[in-house]
Amino acid sequence: VGGMFALAILTPIRYIGPVHASAPVATETELDAATPLNVDWDGIRLLGYRLESTEAEAGGKLVLHLYWQALQPIDWDLMALVQLVDQEGQFLMYVDGSPTAGRDTTDRWSPGIPLASRHTLTVPDYGEPGEYTVTIGLHPFGESSWLTVTGPNGETVGDHLVLPVTIHLLAP
Repeated sequence: VGGMFALAILTPIRYIGPVHASAPVATETELDAATPLNVDWDGIRLLGYRLESTEAEAGGKLVLHLYWQALQPIDWDLMALVQLVDQEGQFLMYVDGSPTAGRDTTDRWSPGIPLASRHTLTVPDYGEPGEYTVTIGLHPFGESSWLTVTGPNGETVGDHLVLPVTIHLLAP
């Protein structure tokens, strides 16, 4: 009985707690190493990104670091869809979750503080070798409507950002 009680107490802390943990603040070193983007989605800025590699094998992993910043208080919880897309525009895989990779929700972000996130993208075993791109879109939690991406000069980019990098998927 004591073991079950301990399990009942520890399980929520272990699995639910990280969702509400504060996102790590991005360091100057991380921001300096990132490729700058400075694109906005309705009060949230994607400052930049860094890929640990631009090559992956089918069944392997890509690690993407994203650096975010709230420009103003955010009244809603937004989700980020990160996709690996082939040359025909078809997605090979995607992850959909908090922009800070399962950490703090956007409605808890403090304006002006750069936040770091690490997204591990698992490439499916059936991925065909070739060139791919990474796209990012934001949408309100529980909705499928996409926020518009605005570029660094105020121009409308669309509803998804295509990162300016090519991913090379290799045969295993």
